[in-house]
Amino acid sequence: MDFLEQFNDDILRVPAIYNDDIPEEYRDNPLASALFVKLSKKDFVSLVSYLPHFDESFRSKLGSDRIKKACELFRLVIPTTHFYELYSVMERMLFNSYIDRNPVKKAIKVNQYSLAIHKQIMDRSWKKTSGESFVYTGPSGLGKSTLVTRVAQCFPQVIYHTEFNGESYQQAQLIWIKIKIPSDAARKNFSQLFLEEVDKCLGTTYAEDNSGISVGKYEALFRTIVSTYKLGMLIVDELQNLCVAKSGGDEVFLNFFSSLCDDLGVALVLVGTPNSTEVLSETFTATRRLTSGGDIHRDRFKKDDANWKLLVTKLWKHQYVNSPSEISTVEDKKTKILDPALFDEVYELTEGIPSILTFLFVQAHIMAIEKPNKDGLEIINISQLRRAFNKGSQLVKQAVLAIKDGDLDVYKDLMSVSEKERSPKKLIIIQDLKQLLDSKRLTKKAAAAVRKIVKELDNGYVLNEKEKSLLANAKSKLELFHIESNDVIEGECSEVKS
Repeated sequence: MDFLEQFNDDILRVPAIYNDDIPEEYRDNPLASALFVKLSKKDFVSLVSYLPHFDESFRSKLGSDRIKKACELFRLVIPTTHFYELYSVMERMLFNSYIDRNPVKKAIKVNQYSLAIHKQIMDRSWKKTSGESFVYTGPSGLGKSTLVTRVAQCFPQVIYHTEFNGESYQQAQLIWIKIKIPSDAARKNFSQLFLEEVDKCLGTTYAEDNSGISVGKYEALFRTIVSTYKLGMLIVDELQNLCVAKSGGDEVFLNFFSSLCDDLGVALVLVGTPNSTEVLSETFTATRRLTSGGDIHRDRFKKDDANWKLLVTKLWKHQYVNSPSEISTVEDKKTKILDPALFDEVYELTEGIPSILTFLFVQAHIMAIEKPNKDGLEIINISQLRRAFNKGSQLVKQAVLAIKDGDLDVYKDLMSVSEKERSPKKLIIIQDLKQLLDSKRLTKKAAAAVRKIVKELDNGYVLNEKEKSLLANAKSKLELFHIESNDVIEGECSEVKS
């Protein structure tokens, strides 16, 4: 156990304990049989939840101390139904990642040719090591990164093997790694981040030893590490950053991810905002390969969603003001809203975004504690929430108002896919494009206007099938105009030329 004893951090590393409660055909595989048994919903919720310790006696402490306690609510984790749903997907993907990567396969002895031996060899070679890939998207502030990280932590990051079936088997098994695509979408930076995470888990020095090497060598090293340490799952966050990749860089990234799944059997979880779908939708091949395990898009919570009620009512119990308000009660094991007006106002001021909910709640605490009413009471009510909304952060306020107005030019990462599809501004742009294309031939001025609209639609909106057809028609007309005029208009974009 020397390997496990050298660390003193918060990464979960465990010695291998082999599980017989898996299908018999996989029990000779140490990588698959060392995985944890799937948790029940009850055990999962207990494990994933993070509720800061709360005691009513806190309400009598100094205001400055209570404000500090209120700020701890930013770390609160209340698992909605989406948590266990994702956990079930990731648990399945991990297991499937290892079932055909058995490091101790029994050799097939061939003394003479037989049809049975022939089929056995054919079947073994036919089993691809392809891992599943899964895409999880949703607007910013929804808690995607928190959800994915918290779920991933239900699995150990490293399992260390010393013996299997009575024989020595020394192997550090790297179960999962989570990294973010850098804001500049540079592959070298991404690879360096990967090496740093590997070093944290395994105590290796890959990042230091290979700093500054070429992209090609980074990727070769990436594959070596995956094979050597049997990486089961790679979680890639901030997928939308690929939108800023230099020409062709996004496609190279996606092809690299596909090869990890296809060639090395790694399970892949991609996480991002709705803009990520624009990257994946470029080609059917990327979409098909990188959603083999499915894809889930989460929009902001609706007011009548049981998960939203859960988040609001659980959070509301953690009040550090001296005169706490009540928003709900429990009757017959069911949560009942006691103050519908307050509950409705919470939604109006947050638009169903959990991060804004927590921010507003904490800001209301701070303002109530710092400035009680004339009777010395600190109360979180509708007026206090509105005060927090208007004075807590102008950026947050602008974001919420942008959502209400359907303004895609502000805080695009907060918009859901459905909102992009029904945006009033988009409908106006589409109508303008139709009018411009009605004429049999484009003038130079009309072509410039069409080109501007095409670029805007390509970069900022989700289109339905009719709108995609219209956009394709516009590009064709622009191409024809370019050929006929033999004149490259200033500002022509590559999307039009293609």
